[in-house]
Amino acid sequence: MGIRLMRNNRGFTLLEVMIAITVLAFILGIVYTTFATVSESYKRGAAALESNVKIRNLAEYMMKDLSSLFIDFDQDLDKCNPACLTYGLVSDIVSEGVSRLDFTALSTDSDDFNDAFITEVGYSLLPSGESSYSLIKRIDETPDENLKEGGHSFELMEGISSLTFEFFNDKGEWLKEWYSLDKNLLPRTIKIIIAFDDDMGESKTFSMQVPVYLGVEL
Repeated sequence: MGIRLMRNNRGFTLLEVMIAITVLAFILGIVYTTFATVSESYKRGAAALESNVKIRNLAEYMMKDLSSLFIDFDQDLDKCNPACLTYGLVSDIVSEGVSRLDFTALSTDSDDFNDAFITEVGYSLLPSGESSYSLIKRIDETPDENLKEGGHSFELMEGISSLTFEFFNDKGEWLKEWYSLDKNLLPRTIKIIIAFDDDMGESKTFSMQVPVYLGVEL
């Protein structure tokens, strides 16, 4: 007597298929959410890193200018006020969070200090959108009696929200403004505060202090 083998050809039921699809969709959802989160974190990290590099390069650029501030301690303010005042530092608060700075600085095209020459330098904000500005630098290689005009200008960075300056005097006080054309002095330290939006649109603030080596007459 032979043995008959029974073969079960029953397929998946509709309920089993739906359960399998639901589980697969749940797993794919988790994978997609994880991937999207990691991708977003990477984008934010890359944007933050790029913004930090930009702002630090900008800081080094501005620090180099401000550390070369120049004033003539021998100029007679009473005799030549205001026409012949060429050297100094003037700050202006244009509006809330919008300031400009104009000053004379020693510049050189080489490492030889004997080749240094005096230039006018200015930093200001130019509107570039709704509540957004571009940071502009002005250079005038032929200083004259007008410390705030002349020369040529170019953009350093866009996406700036605000630019403010503070000045530390020899009395240990932080001042919001400085005007050396009525007092032949420079501050001891200048604080620069820049608020900006990174490439992801997030607001950030960067602050730095620049010692002024010629701020005190030696």
